[in-house]
Amino acid sequence: MESGTPVPADSPYLSTSTALHLAGLTLTIHGLSHLPPAPARITALHLLHPRLETSSYMNAISHHSLSAHHSTNPSRGLITISFDQRNHGQRLVSAARNEAWKQGNPTHAVDMFSMYHGTSVDVSLIIDYLQSALFADEASGYEIDTHIVSGVSLGGHAAYLCLLNEPRISAAGAVIGCADFAALMTQRAEKTRIVGFKVGGCVQFPRALEETVGRVDFGGVGRKKGWEEVARKVKGKRLLALTGNRDKLVPADCSEEVLRALRKMDGFEIVEKGFDAGHECTPQMVAVLAEWVKGVVADFDGKNGQVKAKY
Repeated sequence: MESGTPVPADSPYLSTSTALHLAGLTLTIHGLSHLPPAPARITALHLLHPRLETSSYMNAISHHSLSAHHSTNPSRGLITISFDQRNHGQRLVSAARNEAWKQGNPTHAVDMFSMYHGTSVDVSLIIDYLQSALFADEASGYEIDTHIVSGVSLGGHAAYLCLLNEPRISAAGAVIGCADFAALMTQRAEKTRIVGFKVGGCVQFPRALEETVGRVDFGGVGRKKGWEEVARKVKGKRLLALTGNRDKLVPADCSEEVLRALRKMDGFEIVEKGFDAGHECTPQMVAVLAEWVKGVVADFDGKNGQVKAKY
C-alpha cells in the first residue's frame, strides 16, 4: 500500500531520527531533538504500519503529527516510535504467510491475527522499557508519562487491540482498521467463496483461534464477555476511527457492531469520520489524524481550550 501523503524532503523531524535497539526490535524515533527544555513530560506516539509495508511508511504521519504538535509551542514533548511489524521488513520469515486466502494462503486468519496481536504485545513491551532506554539518567528531567497509538490498515487493527488491552495506552487513531476480526474474516470468506466457513467451526477459523480472539479483540470480548467488560477496559480513553467509504478490503461495516456499542459508553470519547476513498490512507486522513493527535496531547496538560481539533 503506497502512501498518498507527501513527506517533505526538508522535514526537521525526519532528518534527525534516532535508531534504538530495544527488546530485539529496531525502533525509529522522531522528535527527540525537538523536545522542550527539561524538566518536561513527554507523550510517546506509537505508529503501526500496514500489511506488506515497513516502518518507514509511517514517516508521513510522524512528520505531520510532530509538525501539528509543535505549531502550538507546547510545554509538553512528543516523540514518535515506529518499527517493523512481525513478519515484515527486517522481521520477515515467510512472505506467503502475509497473503490472504485469495492469494493461496490457507492459514490467512491465524496468520493475520497472530501478527497484529503480536504487534500490540510489542507495543506493551516497548512501553515497559522505553523510559529506561532513552532517559536512564533521572537527572535528565524527562519523563515519558503518556502513550497513544496510531496505525494504518493492519496497523489500525493492532491499534484497536492496544487501546483495549494496554492500560497505559490513553488513545488510539485507527486508519482504515477493523475493530472486529471475526466480522472481517466472515466478510472476506464470503468474497472468497469459502464453502462451510464458520467462525470457530472450520479449518480456516478454528475454535482455538476464536477463543484467542474472544480474549483480546473488541468484537470478540464484547460478544464473549459482554460489552460491560469492554466499557470497563476503555473507560477514560479516546478513539479516532477513520474509514474509506469505498473500502472493499476492510469495509467500515465490519466494525459497526463494535462502534455502535462504543458510542453508548460513558467516559469514552469516540470520533468517527468517513472519506470518499477506498482502502488507502489519504492526505486528508493524515491531516485529520495529526490534528487529533495535537488535541489529545495538549489535553494531557489541560490545554484543551487552546488547541481543540476540528473535524
